[in-house]
Amino acid sequence: MKKVNALLISGWGTSAAIWDPIIPVLEQAYQIDVIEPPWLPAGQALGSMSAVDDYIESLAQRMSEDTTLIAWSLGGLLALRLAVRFPNKVKRLILIASTAYFPCDQGGVNGIDRRWLSNFCERFKAAPEKTLQRFMTLQVKGEQQAKPCLRLLQQLCTVSEYNMDECEAGLILLSTMDVRDELTQIVQPVRVIHGQNDAVLPVAAGKYLAAVLHSHCHIIADAGHVPQLSHTAAVAEAICQPWNESLSHHSKN
Repeated sequence: MKKVNALLISGWGTSAAIWDPIIPVLEQAYQIDVIEPPWLPAGQALGSMSAVDDYIESLAQRMSEDTTLIAWSLGGLLALRLAVRFPNKVKRLILIASTAYFPCDQGGVNGIDRRWLSNFCERFKAAPEKTLQRFMTLQVKGEQQAKPCLRLLQQLCTVSEYNMDECEAGLILLSTMDVRDELTQIVQPVRVIHGQNDAVLPVAAGKYLAAVLHSHCHIIADAGHVPQLSHTAAVAEAICQPWNESLSHHSKN
């Protein structure tokens, strides 16, 4: 059986190693390519998130046609924009712990509290490495096995190696990028996966995104913001489920 091309896009403040535990399972069905973010030296050749449209174009140039995007957190924003701008390259979207706009909207269902996010950005400017370490703790909050998951996250993501200017550019993007108006242009089948106890981005955000995209939100029980680390088998199962594209409102013609 021919493997499907898949591009894995990580979120803010992490490295491509965030996918390491799940890649061996995904490789049974996918030909995997992983993007290193620009706050690490290996990712800087693709550009900076401070120029997001150029950065997305660089991602598209790296992709083969008919690629499945598997994107987590901030990576989901990039994946959605990629799917709109380069529909012939994006076959399907799998969005993990993500949304179309991270700050909370007026209905309170779509993201992170605005005041908290603003304060977090200020704390990052004052003490970036310390703030990143605290953010790792928040990402595993709600996990049944939070301590082992935190140790693994810290092991995979060495924040002392980050270019903090690029990391700040990514944080600004997370705080401001809004692709909600572009969701009606998504023509690809979409799968949404979200941790039940996500303390960064509430599960309501995943349910909302899935509803807007006429998809189903696969909720990972007892998981926080990094379910691909804490509940690898459950997330891999959700990713690798067969696609019934005949029922999708977003199937390609």
